[in-house]
Amino acid sequence: TNVKPPESLTTKKQRAEFDDIAEKLLALNIFTELDVDALARYILAKELWLTYTKRLKALLSDPLCDIRDISVLQSMQDRAYRQCVTSANELCLNISSRMKLVIPTPPEGEDDEL
Repeated sequence: TNVKPPESLTTKKQRAEFDDIAEKLLALNIFTELDVDALARYILAKELWLTYTKRLKALLSDPLCDIRDISVLQSMQDRAYRQCVTSANELCLNISSRMKLVIPTPPEGEDDEL
C-alpha cells in the first residue's frame, strides 16, 4: 500500500517523519490509508510538545521570568504531550499499545493462496 503524507504536514521534516513511521507500521500490517490523519496528528502534536519544551527550558533559565508565563507554557506543553501520547497509543507507537495487538495468524496446515 502506498500512503502519502497529508497536506497538513507542510515541512520536509514532517513528511520525512511521516514516511519513516508509515513504512514501519506498514511492515507490521497495522497501517492503512485510513490512518494517515492519525499519524499526521501524532507528528504535529510531537512537534508542538518539543517546541513548548524548548521554550520552557529557555524561560526557566531566565532569572527574571514570570511564574505565570511558566504556568501557561507548562499547560500548553502538557496538552501537547497528552495529544501526542493519545495519538501514539492509537497508532501502536509504544510498547504497551503494541503488546495489546492481536495479529491474526492463518490456521495451521492451510495453504497460502497468494
